Amino acid sequence: MGYMGFGSLSWVYKMKPRKPFSVERKSSFTAVPNYKREFKLQHSKSSSKKVALISLIMILIITPISFSMIKDFMKHSKTTSIAKQKLKNREDKIAYNFLLESGINRMYSKNYKGAYSEFKLAYQLNSNNEQLNNLMIETLSVLCTSDEKYCNDFEAFLIKVNLEQP
Repeated sequence: MGYMGFGSLSWVYKMKPRKPFSVERKSSFTAVPNYKREFKLQHSKSSSKKVALISLIMILIITPISFSMIKDFMKHSKTTSIAKQKLKNREDKIAYNFLLESGINRMYSKNYKGAYSEFKLAYQLNSNNEQLNNLMIETLSVLCTSDEKYCNDFEAFLIKVNLEQP
């Protein structure tokens, strides 16, 4: 590979002219060999004994670990459900006390409709409180005298609390 002058390489100088309007590949100064490989499907070497042994060892290791994890998970889920139930009961108690106090305050300010709505919500949280039942009866009796549409609620509430009046 020599130089022909002015920095041009001899292989460039010796190139054959191409045909007009044709796109031919320029030949390089070194020939690149073409590799043609053929792949054929073959059976893999059987190592079934090794695979069986490894899988048995994995099963023997994973099984006790998974049982202990399941036991821990069940214990954890039980404690979280108990904690959620306690939290819900505490929140219900706080809401009940708030609604009862708010209803009493509205009743003292002679806002009987607002007091009735507060007592109604508190009754949904705790229907066994005797003080709440008495306050509901008192509020409904006042509302029944001023507005007849509350009389049906008053009668239904008396039936519900088993304090029917003759």
